[in-house]
Amino acid sequence: MGDEEVVQGFSAKNVRAFGRVDVAIIGSGIAGLSCAIMLARGGWRVIVLEQHDRVGGTMHAFTLGDGKRSWEFDAGVHYVGASLVRSSLFRRLVRNRVSWCRMSDDFDCATLGTTTANQPSPRKKPAWTWRMSSSRKTVIARLRERFPRHGANVEAYLRACARCSFWSGVVAVALKVLPMDVARAVEPWVAAFFAFVARIPHRRATVSQVLAACGLDPESEDSEIREVAGVLAYSWPDVGVPPSQMPFVVGARKATSLADGAYFPKGSGAAIALALAEAAVATRRCAIFVRAPVDRIETRSGAVVGVVSRGVVVETPKVVSAAGIYNTLVRMLPDVTTKCGAHAEYAAVADRVRDGSLPLSSTWVSLFVGLDDDDDRRRAALPKHNLFCFPTWDHDRNVASSKRAGLNGEFAACFITSSSAKEDRADKPSSLVVLALVEWDWFVEFTTRDDDGKSTIRRDSKTAFDALKTNLTTRLLNLLYDKIPDLEGRVVYTSLATPLCVNKFLGTNRGEFNGLAHTVDRFDLPTQRLLRPKLAFLDGLYLTGHDVTQQGLPAALNSAVLTCFTLSPLSWLRVAPFVLWDFCRAAYASFYL
Repeated sequence: MGDEEVVQGFSAKNVRAFGRVDVAIIGSGIAGLSCAIMLARGGWRVIVLEQHDRVGGTMHAFTLGDGKRSWEFDAGVHYVGASLVRSSLFRRLVRNRVSWCRMSDDFDCATLGTTTANQPSPRKKPAWTWRMSSSRKTVIARLRERFPRHGANVEAYLRACARCSFWSGVVAVALKVLPMDVARAVEPWVAAFFAFVARIPHRRATVSQVLAACGLDPESEDSEIREVAGVLAYSWPDVGVPPSQMPFVVGARKATSLADGAYFPKGSGAAIALALAEAAVATRRCAIFVRAPVDRIETRSGAVVGVVSRGVVVETPKVVSAAGIYNTLVRMLPDVTTKCGAHAEYAAVADRVRDGSLPLSSTWVSLFVGLDDDDDRRRAALPKHNLFCFPTWDHDRNVASSKRAGLNGEFAACFITSSSAKEDRADKPSSLVVLALVEWDWFVEFTTRDDDGKSTIRRDSKTAFDALKTNLTTRLLNLLYDKIPDLEGRVVYTSLATPLCVNKFLGTNRGEFNGLAHTVDRFDLPTQRLLRPKLAFLDGLYLTGHDVTQQGLPAALNSAVLTCFTLSPLSWLRVAPFVLWDFCRAAYASFYL
């Protein structure tokens, strides 16, 4: 089945034909679709409303071309860890219809060198490249070989990551499913318990602080210590927050999520979206509507009564938003402060999201590159690993310098990846993506707001914006040729996507890929207690997705489980054995590491 056989275009007629709606789910990412499957299998009548013309959120794939040839690209899935691949719950949800390609053991590489502002950088002697491995023993051996004085420190840090990754999940689940008053009362005890079992300085500890506690201070005067700290924190661009600002609970999860290797779905991320959508529709109690942007959530007397999409009111007593806390509280509930009533904590969260003190996550520019495949030798030259590129190993300094210099300075981080190389399919034209971390504020001068509140290019700035895109394309191509010289002469197609494209196709507001920024303030216990599946100030309103947990497909799946448990415990019981089995497997892996 294809997308067109699973989804329907949104219209009042199609909604009426579906009949009674027990719950409306806003967004069709992995969290929204997983929640839909669990609820529909539990007897609920569910509709999923997706603002784009295809399902999947960041899992969807798309085709670009020059009229003669076309290439397929992924919106956001570049690899996943073994926890999702081996998840009993995930396999049950997709009915074992997703197959995986195991990536090479060296699935991630990190090196130095990004582009300068306007001129192509001269070729330099290749910098040392860190090669991540799916074997923890290999990781330690490689770091000991490069940094022989700091092997014990590295092992201490990796052990801290394993402890924290497991216990932070237990603590988060407890705070999000306990009744609000109980969670508030036990919060200090939970914080003390977590700091004790995870053996970290305190719950708000950052990656940099834990590295320092393990003898690897990123601000050390010893350049070797700074380098090993930078290597251990190389994956920070996945989250978009540098080590001094990233909570260790997030950094630890990132460090352990790929401990058993990395995988890529056969058929790209769209295969996951399609398998979930087919499973939802197969229940015969779920309908998925595309081109259905939700304008607002309708309420009456402190309770949800429906949603409005394209002027059509869909009546339902329950709404689950997988569109993020910003879209939910700020855009779909513009008068949320008055609706909060006695729940002043939620009004404060809405205000913090609105004024930016609880900011949205970082964004990227993406250069989609189509390659010419003359023969198998040229196809084989395309790397199957992901490549991170940094100006230096001092990530915090890179970010600060990049923010000061703006678009004329070096990017704080770049990322090169190829889904066609990971799948290694002869019938799939070779392509890759070059991404650079940017700030939304750098693009504001070119934008204006349309009638729907979306950012669009101002007519009087289109020429300057096109010149900027040309400059960015040149810079990213120079980076690509510098890191993979064999690709020179093979690039036959390029297309640059800015944060405005992310807004258009993913329904974001500032090009954010990960919802709320993964900062210490966001993962502070009082905020985590409020970012729960049941939003207590409005009866019938629920939240799911990465704002409930954190970035990544496994975390989004976990958020769907929490939302299903909160909304319908009976539906959750149908998957409880699989959830508990996955929990035991995660606990064993954590203690083994």
